[in-house]
Amino acid sequence: MHRAEMQALTPSFRWDDYLRAIGQPALDDVNVTEPEFYKQVEKTLAGESLDDLKTYLRWQLAHNRARYLSSPFVNESFDFFSAYLRGVKEQQPRWKRCVSWVDRDVGEALGQVFVRKAFPPDRKASTVEMVRQIEAAMEQRIKDLPWMGAATKEQALAKLHGMANKIGYPDHWRDYTALEVRRGDFVGDVDRAVRFESRRQLDKIGKPVDKGEWGMTPPTVNAYYNALMNDMNFPAGVLLPPLYDPTIDAAPNYGNTGTTIGHELTHGFDDEGRQFDAHSTGSTRSSTTSNSTASSHWARTSPTSAAPSWPCRPGATPPPTSVSLPPRASPPTSASSSASRSGPAATSGRRASASTPSPTRTRRWSTASTGWW
Repeated sequence: MHRAEMQALTPSFRWDDYLRAIGQPALDDVNVTEPEFYKQVEKTLAGESLDDLKTYLRWQLAHNRARYLSSPFVNESFDFFSAYLRGVKEQQPRWKRCVSWVDRDVGEALGQVFVRKAFPPDRKASTVEMVRQIEAAMEQRIKDLPWMGAATKEQALAKLHGMANKIGYPDHWRDYTALEVRRGDFVGDVDRAVRFESRRQLDKIGKPVDKGEWGMTPPTVNAYYNALMNDMNFPAGVLLPPLYDPTIDAAPNYGNTGTTIGHELTHGFDDEGRQFDAHSTGSTRSSTTSNSTASSHWARTSPTSAAPSWPCRPGATPPPTSVSLPPRASPPTSASSSASRSGPAATSGRRASASTPSPTRTRRWSTASTGWW
């Protein structure tokens, strides 16, 4: 939507002033995913009194910052929004909350310290080798599939070979020089961190995609595949005991971390990942060909799955090259998804999004572990 159309949709909101204040005065196009929402915003702005709007905004500010203020604000916020509404029995100790906020706001600064203390170079090297071996197994399985057409195999292998593997931590650490941190002004530090990250994201508009950027911090105990970038990301936090220990026998490591690698790897070829080609930068060209319908179920080739390469039913035989498989059941909700960050934006041009979904997908339901039908 052009900027003028956005202004026409919400005439009571001064978009020129707003865009100037956030440092984007030349922004012309905005991705408005929910126009009806902005119609309701306009209705509210035009229909409510200025005093009522000020009261509402003051309450929102107090509510949003309550957990960073003195104990009366912190406790009241927890008692209602966590204990009463969600049934949380006990508030986390303050030190845990503070570590979480540091990781959220300056995660790569914290990550540098974490990596120096807990993730030596040999740990990264051994993980890189494990990923290489699992990808080699995946390559062989794709080549051996009797039901996948040659053209689809060619695209599948191109995507596999083009997949980037980010292990442990970024190659280039984020620069926090512009972020001012003041001792004794905690809530102010939170506000300045929010502004810093907002400006960092807005500064990406019109620039090439940074394929080296991570969507998780090094201490995070999680992993993800990013379809928009065609990369797998394994933070240092998920590559430590008891999940991964290079000093013990290789079998437990392949059974635990190896399975995680295979899990993320198959996301590149599942019903969502297959919509992106080997050199994805936001394009949605399918990675399969029309004469290989079964190729939409590439995930069955997981190199870490003990299951055979066809539906696990008594007497089942491999499907032919062209087949129409029955629809799968809706995936159950994954209890293991714990990502707290969105991945890097993988779009460019003078465009901002009013509601941009995260391009990262963390641990989630996978056909490799729950069957086919």
